[in-house]
Amino acid sequence: MKDIKSFLIGFLMCACMFLFMGQMEGTNYSGRYELGVNNDNLYAMDKMTGQTWYRAEHDGELVWKESVKRYQFRNKFGY
Repeated sequence: MKDIKSFLIGFLMCACMFLFMGQMEGTNYSGRYELGVNNDNLYAMDKMTGQTWYRAEHDGELVWKESVKRYQFRNKFGY
């Protein structure tokens, strides 16, 4: 009977620990990047910083080039 009590106490302590871990606040980066398509161009934007990149061909291969620098959008429009 003592082993069952120990097992049950251990199980409940683990369950409580998982519940507390789930309640902790953390940074949620879900949805941080936005993708857009315009005719032949592909754009990516970091919604947290305003930094924007576009897909371009350079020396025969596709690379990401910076279109709007970090925080440039916010500073330009007073955000």
